[in-house]
Amino acid sequence: QQLKQMQRTSNLAPPSITLVGTCREMCPEKERYEREQGLDLSPFEILEGTEHEKVPKVNHRLAVKKYSRSAATTDEHTRPDEIRPPDVLEYTIDYLVNLLDTSNCPYADVYNFVGDRFRAIRKDYTFQSVTNVNCVVAFEKITRFHIIAMHKMCENKANVLHQNMEQLKKCLTSLRFFYDDLAKAGTYTENESEFRGYDLLTKFDDNVIGDCLTYRREVYQSFHVQTALKIYIAIQENNWRRFFILLQQAPYLMACLMH
Repeated sequence: QQLKQMQRTSNLAPPSITLVGTCREMCPEKERYEREQGLDLSPFEILEGTEHEKVPKVNHRLAVKKYSRSAATTDEHTRPDEIRPPDVLEYTIDYLVNLLDTSNCPYADVYNFVGDRFRAIRKDYTFQSVTNVNCVVAFEKITRFHIIAMHKMCENKANVLHQNMEQLKKCLTSLRFFYDDLAKAGTYTENESEFRGYDLLTKFDDNVIGDCLTYRREVYQSFHVQTALKIYIAIQENNWRRFFILLQQAPYLMACLMH
């Protein structure tokens, strides 16, 4: 009955108006009740003490919005009360990052939960057309998660690694556009060089050199970009001795990608 009432009272975002999310929790109320009734809660979202009940109860404080493929992709079909504003998204990212550090569950289980919720977060940012420094920092955190996962799950099935790489590349593509758009307004972010380097390490095609030539001088000459170029050249020349020397010298996240 409560779900039916929420469905009647939810308003659609007016067409052609920039959507601003109004959901002040990590998961919209309507979704929490729907997933509880549909037995679609993650173990990380179940209220302690109800795990073995026929219908486990949702922990309203810890539930996080799930990624949905079937949801509409245009603002006019999206309810503002189902979209979280940037400050709530930032809080949710920090909660998920902390979960990675504190959970005693197998890494694969935590990865599946956090990766899905990060994907939903990126979608909420996209709905609201957010492009600012805080948004960049948020996407950088999510990108680091996918890079570390490449290393931690290197012995997993190929399809799992492929899916993770796909999400990593999408994150890096978004960052590429963010950096370029902010630069047009004269705004430069602290970690751009680092993530440009990661971007190069996921390509290794004929466009690598061309992409580098479009960077600002300080980005092009940075440690991360120059290291990525050295790795690219070593691979192109089949110089594996040089590759492994660079691997030993590389920062942790770069080494994760090289692995």
